[in-house]
Amino acid sequence: MESNWKDLPTELLVQILSSVDDRTVIIAGNVCKGWRVALSSSISELSFKWCSRNISQLVQSIAPKFNKLQACQLWSSGPYLKDEAVKALAYHCHDLRDLDLSKGALITDASLSALAEGCRSLEKLNLSGCTKISEQGVIFVARHCNRLQNLNLCGCNRAGTDQALLALAENCSALQGLNLGWCEKVTDMGVSRLASWCSDLRSIDLCGCVEITGTSCCSFLPKNHMFFGS
Repeated sequence: MESNWKDLPTELLVQILSSVDDRTVIIAGNVCKGWRVALSSSISELSFKWCSRNISQLVQSIAPKFNKLQACQLWSSGPYLKDEAVKALAYHCHDLRDLDLSKGALITDASLSALAEGCRSLEKLNLSGCTKISEQGVIFVARHCNRLQNLNLCGCNRAGTDQALLALAENCSALQGLNLGWCEKVTDMGVSRLASWCSDLRSIDLCGCVEITGTSCCSFLPKNHMFFGS
């Protein structure tokens, strides 16, 4: 009797695809409905670092098929990732815990607003190099994603402000790591509030934060294992 690839048991299919790259996994999801359904419920992590110019279109097309994602890397080697892709992910992938949008030069607050509404279980968010986002976008995320533990705002000068830090301090008590590298608008006031309200904070990068003095750094002294990036 002839066997058919589409009749592979789900467990075997997932085991086979666990040994291939993410690009092959995405292709496999288009083979047939059976494979698509099987992968939709089994794949929890995908990386799109191998994709460049077509990354936005690809993410929009696969987001409905891989809606159980918990971790996704959308880092792009060029200015190709657009808000529409992040919105699609936020609309379909409500279990997302870990999202990397680093170097997303075209990403705006529209993406962060969508994530705040659709991905409220976010624990780790990398926005380094997303230079178009503002403090309002970070405030959206802080107010809705209360489980946030790690946030990278390196190079996000418009987003890394005292108002953004106040929102994080008031809403994200589980915050453990924060990168504010080159956020030149941050002052002692915002950092001191974080130190007071985020008792789990163990790592903060203030490299290039020219308004910061020893005053706010000293507010972390009672904490154990505090790491200051440089």
